[in-house]
Amino acid sequence: MKVLWIKSDFLLPADTGGKIRSKCLLFELAEHCQITYLSYAPPDLEKRWFEEMQQAGITPVVVPRAEERKAGLRFLLRVLSKITSTKPYIVNKYITAAMRQQIRSLLEQQRFDVVVCDFLEMAWCADLLNDLPHVLFEHNVETMIWRRYCEVDTNLFKKLYFAREKKRMERFEREACANFDLVLTVSEQDNQLLRDSFDLKRSLTIPTGVDIVYFQPRQGEIDNRLVFSGSMDWLPNIDAFWWFYRSIFPLISKDTNDISLTVVGRRPPEDIVAAGRQDQSVEITGTVADIRPHVASGQLFVLPLRIGGGTRIKIYEAMAMKKCVLSTTIGAEGLPVTDGVDIVLADTEKQFAGKVRELLHDDNKRNRIAAAGYRLVTENYSWRQAALILQQGLQSVVAGS
Repeated sequence: MKVLWIKSDFLLPADTGGKIRSKCLLFELAEHCQITYLSYAPPDLEKRWFEEMQQAGITPVVVPRAEERKAGLRFLLRVLSKITSTKPYIVNKYITAAMRQQIRSLLEQQRFDVVVCDFLEMAWCADLLNDLPHVLFEHNVETMIWRRYCEVDTNLFKKLYFAREKKRMERFEREACANFDLVLTVSEQDNQLLRDSFDLKRSLTIPTGVDIVYFQPRQGEIDNRLVFSGSMDWLPNIDAFWWFYRSIFPLISKDTNDISLTVVGRRPPEDIVAAGRQDQSVEITGTVADIRPHVASGQLFVLPLRIGGGTRIKIYEAMAMKKCVLSTTIGAEGLPVTDGVDIVLADTEKQFAGKVRELLHDDNKRNRIAAAGYRLVTENYSWRQAALILQQGLQSVVAGS
């Protein structure tokens, strides 16, 4: 089976949850399929990332494009320039003549069995695919994310913009779900939400996995250290940091003098970097070559997300390293976890702070939950199993065509 896989960004380095999911699935899928991977990529992307994909049996094709800086006046002007469009900004910014030409060129040169558009922002490509079977991979229900932006943000200007973006996203997501032969989701919860919201007819859930060979328990834990990881240029993670740091961390610090917080993730905004410089109890790492030593250093892995969709791979990664995970309900949604058994859930500032104190002080409970989480992921959730489901789904679309 020949697969054309289209994504907005280059697969490597796999420094976001979405890229980790796609990379692990594609590297497994490449053992059974011929895959051409098409994406935008910065002109200075390191050669070794191309070589790693080729070694995995994947053919990378790129359209050069500088990475967007999501802050400052220029970013604001770019956003405002698209305000009258019917499409959401995160879709509009990826519609280019160069990408259109590259897709047409590939389809003229080769005969693919199926095309996968990875993430909703590349669903606009469906107009170029003619009669080829095409599949949309929804890592999140994007409309839900924008709805939650509206619910939690208190800035009036942002709230108005988020409300408008939600409407544009809802229209685009509805049309995309109707235009693809199959929609892939990452949880049964997302699957049902898309069916209820957009009358989705044909869908398939690809379970979240974890690389249990790479993520294993290791030494290095530091007493009273909390660890939060995630791409720090993604709005839900930015919101999670500020909510935790401003509303929860002070409640914990009142009676835990040596408490510390490590935030691990690429491209943090300057105000978050500044918070780390000004507060010795907070470390903002920025991009790291290896996340494992930082996760290992934490006595507790925290996930204070108030906005989100899809599933958080980082939870499974922390569990595979035998870390106790404390999350909001939104942070853990879509994953087959059980509060008080293999994870701990809390949704208000006081609840979250109270659970942090309890888990740091109760070694037996923390270790019991960590051990249960470790068993859950190591015994049930490998990327190989997930990739097999993906392959069968693609084959069914090709057969149906």
